[in-house]
Amino acid sequence: MSSGSILFKELEETLKIPPVAERGRTNQNPSGIGFWALVREDFQTHGRNMFEQGFWAVFTNRFGNWRMGQPKVIRAPATLLYRLMFALVEYFGGISLWYTVKLGRRVRIWHHSGVVIGPRYIGNDVQIRQNTTIGVAYTGRNDELPIVCDGADIGAGACIAGSVVVGRNAKIGANALVITDIPDDVTAIGNPAQIYGAVNSIDSTDRPMPAGDTEDRSASESTEFLKEERPKQIVQSSARPYVSTPRNMGRIALLGSANLDYLAMSMVETGTRYGIEIDTHVPPFGQAQMQLLQDAEESDLIDAMTGPLCSTLIVERAEDVLGEAYLYPLSVGDDDLESFLASALQPMLMLIENARKRLKGPVFVLGLSIIDRSSLGLADTRSSRGLKRLVERANAMLSAEIEKAQDVYLLDGDAMIAEVGRSAASAGEYWHLGRVPFSNQFAEHLSKRVLGALLSLRGKTARVLMIDLDNTLWGGVLGEDGVEGIQVGGAYPGSAYRAFQAALKGVSQRGVALAITSKNDEDVAIDAIANHPEMVLRPDDFVTHRINWNEKALNIQDMLDELNLGEESCMFIDDNPVEREKVVKNLPNAIVPDFPKGPEDLAAWLFDNPFLENLELTKSDLKRSSQYRVRAKVNENRRNFENVEEFYRDLQMELTFEPISQGNQQRVLQLFQKTNQFNTTTRRHDAASIQAILDGGGEVYAVGVADRFSDYELMGVIVLRPAMGMAEDYTDDGAVQGAARDGDWWVDSFLLSCRILGRTVEGAIISWATQCAGNHGAKALIGYVKETPRNTPSRNVYVSAGFESTPSEIDLGEGGLYRHSLSDGTGPLAIPDYFKVTVTSEATFTVKKKPLAGPKKVAETPLRAKDGPLSEIAVDASPSIASATLPDHPMAEELAGLFRRVFMLDDAVSLMDASMDTVEHWDSLGHLKLAMEIEQSLGVRIPADRFAGVRDYNHLAQEFAAQL
Repeated sequence: MSSGSILFKELEETLKIPPVAERGRTNQNPSGIGFWALVREDFQTHGRNMFEQGFWAVFTNRFGNWRMGQPKVIRAPATLLYRLMFALVEYFGGISLWYTVKLGRRVRIWHHSGVVIGPRYIGNDVQIRQNTTIGVAYTGRNDELPIVCDGADIGAGACIAGSVVVGRNAKIGANALVITDIPDDVTAIGNPAQIYGAVNSIDSTDRPMPAGDTEDRSASESTEFLKEERPKQIVQSSARPYVSTPRNMGRIALLGSANLDYLAMSMVETGTRYGIEIDTHVPPFGQAQMQLLQDAEESDLIDAMTGPLCSTLIVERAEDVLGEAYLYPLSVGDDDLESFLASALQPMLMLIENARKRLKGPVFVLGLSIIDRSSLGLADTRSSRGLKRLVERANAMLSAEIEKAQDVYLLDGDAMIAEVGRSAASAGEYWHLGRVPFSNQFAEHLSKRVLGALLSLRGKTARVLMIDLDNTLWGGVLGEDGVEGIQVGGAYPGSAYRAFQAALKGVSQRGVALAITSKNDEDVAIDAIANHPEMVLRPDDFVTHRINWNEKALNIQDMLDELNLGEESCMFIDDNPVEREKVVKNLPNAIVPDFPKGPEDLAAWLFDNPFLENLELTKSDLKRSSQYRVRAKVNENRRNFENVEEFYRDLQMELTFEPISQGNQQRVLQLFQKTNQFNTTTRRHDAASIQAILDGGGEVYAVGVADRFSDYELMGVIVLRPAMGMAEDYTDDGAVQGAARDGDWWVDSFLLSCRILGRTVEGAIISWATQCAGNHGAKALIGYVKETPRNTPSRNVYVSAGFESTPSEIDLGEGGLYRHSLSDGTGPLAIPDYFKVTVTSEATFTVKKKPLAGPKKVAETPLRAKDGPLSEIAVDASPSIASATLPDHPMAEELAGLFRRVFMLDDAVSLMDASMDTVEHWDSLGHLKLAMEIEQSLGVRIPADRFAGVRDYNHLAQEFAAQL
């Protein structure tokens, strides 16, 4: 790009960027604001920290420009001062920012060291991190310099070179090399950088412009036409976003000692790919602890984490926490181990403690993990003083301390590292270049797990999987191939489908229901599921099914109605992209992932999905699938009775009200986080706020339900409290403030699992609540419904129970205030006599939470073929296709070298004649090893069904080339 793109040339004129030959001749500070006002703004932008090297670099640029607008008598000494300041900033701060750069407002240089900034123009609100270079691409082309537009966010180690444009609000990934124009509102990652996805740029696009900024703002809007010519795209690595309206997980703070900006970027990008909206906040390098200790009005971190949906992730490397003991584990003796670890973990524990005290929402802590190989080699795992034992003991101490905190979860970092692979997780040279703690691959994996944990806590994970049959649950088409012809079990691909069924069964056992939606003949399909000898899943594993020739979206909605679930609780799995698209259009809030390319990927693909993550496993989770099955059975049984009361009596329903206690608090807290549909106010009480309600004289009860179809389970929560306590706690709620009357009691919260709806349980609970309030001497019980997008099932509960609607001073939409008087002779409401009601004895509530238990380590079991030894795996014996070699491709030599290495062939052996008949060790075992080596060493994956047909090197070369 020798002279710049058309866009580049238009921006030169629109932004009034001086020609290269005239740079530095005039004052190019932003217009409409005085010099000292501009300096004050820069000081605020850099956290009001006088020791921020970035602030001094920006100040030097401002001063250098200011002097160019002064008379020569002032300019001469000012020039000497500018040169001294520039040299000092460059030497002590490691930042080179020349005054010839036309610099916009509120530009933030986050970290010092290795920063070289020499573009033509940098717009407003641009973020720049350490080791960034912005300048020329080639020696001798010093007039070809970049333009960086408003709101751009540039990651650590990035290089932007030549006459290129970085568009508004674009994000440049860590260590990316930008040598072409980057459009507005996208993310660019890689070397060279590739456009990856749309940006959720909450901070930059919503940030208000100060007065006097109109000229710069209108100029920066000159890139808007880019959006019209090149519309915003999301490049999908494996899938488009699953939902039309992303699940909003709010904002997460990333705290630690390493450079976590790059992890934050990965989290946003991963969320975008899965249809999850997430915003991030990363304190300046090394300032997390300091900002947690500052007063709220002075801390950018605390100020950023004030929204309704907040969470925190704490990431520390074992290398940083343990110091030299990580490198030299033998330096810590057995007698010194406990004291050493107590001292080494103290800074991390202080960070956790202060984050819990000062920040809202759950706190996730990534456990310490080993990425590098121990200096003790293979002896490490056998030694009581090895690195493995040291890290395990450190994590045990972390877990013990976290157990004392509320809403803090320890994530098993070592297990995640193992899932990706230690070498693949390592940042390698990027740790030394930019203090990046892990690789792109591990950052994405960690992002999926953390997003999944948030989805799990907030009740946004999938509750039911609607699964297709043909080429999804098994290979082949049942109607065409017959029961004997479908592929499940045995050799590939049937073995892969069987593994997928096993994965589905495992997921169902922890509470995710399975259902079938298939275009097939019902009797034939059910017979295949029940009687095919290789099926893992049988009819009883599915809570319901719709096997017919109707549209699947209609079948799914019908089953969701039967199970009393919303579409956002459903994940649809189907190999047919047309069927998936129909469901997306008709059920836009359903989770609809793209299908993997090969059946061998299905099991891992299922477990990897964040919408199937599970943070804590409760007894209720284990019963959930059976409860859905019971609900379907109850609905079917209802039709056998002449009247509904006879049906309810036959159910033999029992209601139990348990005061909150240590024994049930985990389930209560889970219901508060996860219940969205039948939830009258959607208040997300935690352990501390529940304790405050009890201290104020309120009542908190877990509601247990049992009937003749299902065992006892805690299915709901009801919170009752005096009106004045409501008024004190909810000062921002106009409905509460306008209606709170001394002597009344309120239903602060009422939530119930939708699995139990339709049996009048909700009305019986409200009736019991009137009796409880009456026992406290209440004049009336007030019910409150706050409208949310998902709580439609709860909106009529008070009217149906017999409460009277009460006018409110504010518009409550589909919600409302409802009152039942207890002082005019009406008295409490009666509970239907077909319920057996029990209230358990009082229990002391203790605020305590158990930490997340990491997955247990199990011994690895060697894989073997189901029907015989691995050597009997079938390989396609069809004749080789026409011989072909890699046509002058750079990787041809790499493939040849790898092939020779795998089969130990010297250079004298001609690969043109190499085949499974002529090469020793190229049997089924060698075939599998070759496939793995090509994928892991060369990064090229040949689909299993294609690789199975390879019988000679020429065929291998052709299949390899087809994947490049």
